[in-house]
Amino acid sequence: RWQREFAAELLQRITPPVPTAPAVCVLDTGAQQAHPLLSIALSETDTLSINAEWGTADHAGHGTEMAGLSLYGPLAEVLVSNQPLVLVHRLESVKVLPPGDGANDPRNFGRLTQQAAYRAEIQNPRRNRAFCLAITADGRDEGLPTLWSSAIDQLTSGELDNVRRLVVASVGNCRTLRDNGYQYPATNRQNAGVQDPGQSWNAIAVGAVTDRVTVQSPEWQGWQPIADAPGALSPASTTSLTWQEKKWPLKPDVVFEGGNWVRDAQGNVDCCDDVSLLTTRRSDLGSLFTTTGDTSAAAAQVARMAAIVSSRYPALWPETVRGLII
Repeated sequence: RWQREFAAELLQRITPPVPTAPAVCVLDTGAQQAHPLLSIALSETDTLSINAEWGTADHAGHGTEMAGLSLYGPLAEVLVSNQPLVLVHRLESVKVLPPGDGANDPRNFGRLTQQAAYRAEIQNPRRNRAFCLAITADGRDEGLPTLWSSAIDQLTSGELDNVRRLVVASVGNCRTLRDNGYQYPATNRQNAGVQDPGQSWNAIAVGAVTDRVTVQSPEWQGWQPIADAPGALSPASTTSLTWQEKKWPLKPDVVFEGGNWVRDAQGNVDCCDDVSLLTTRRSDLGSLFTTTGDTSAAAAQVARMAAIVSSRYPALWPETVRGLII
């Protein structure tokens, strides 16, 4: 009940974005358009899918979480404020991952990403947008181009159609964070390379840092934040320090708040609300809010920044917005 009261109070303070405002286009698991904090900026016609049989609803929750961060940033700060909030950008959602246990063929990741971008552009051909891609594959390529990263470079540069675009991509998360052998920050620097397609030359590749270094909740007594100093590398973030080909671009291009993780005296690692980011949740799961983090959350916030810049300076080229952010 209290969550709905918080949401209702926030809605009273919000001025919705105009239909012509720029957008963050979230390429993910879909989004719950009916969420009260999303529907004011995400219309049903802007909730799309690359496969009509999949529908557009969020089947996993991740897309709705990214949509909330792309629109508001971390919601805790917004909810406790009493100030009016004028939204200057909108949301779009294109479902690029199949529901259930299905999976896309890795050889088609690039083509499907391009197809998702085209779907959004066909729907609103005159709208400025930043694409948010918080999905990654393994990082075995060590910075070398892949079909996926090359497709994104085609998409951003306009090689195929002379239309330039801004893509914000996460660099992926450390997959061994919960393993016994994980060592912070050595594992992130030595064994957790940026994942595909974060090596794209033209995309804004986003890593994660954190200022969230305080654990206060009684139920987490005895747990300590892994990153213990504000501004430190988020325990989840990958890096490009292990790439052998030094001629390739260093990634990430920028870092943003991605939350922290906690560890107890026995070395167990877990996520904790105190050091995570509040965002929107699929309300059919029982509540309106949830916490999230890592490089996906960081990328969503950078995409939000890009859309805000475009709202203030609508004539800027996508590569100029990219340059300003970096």
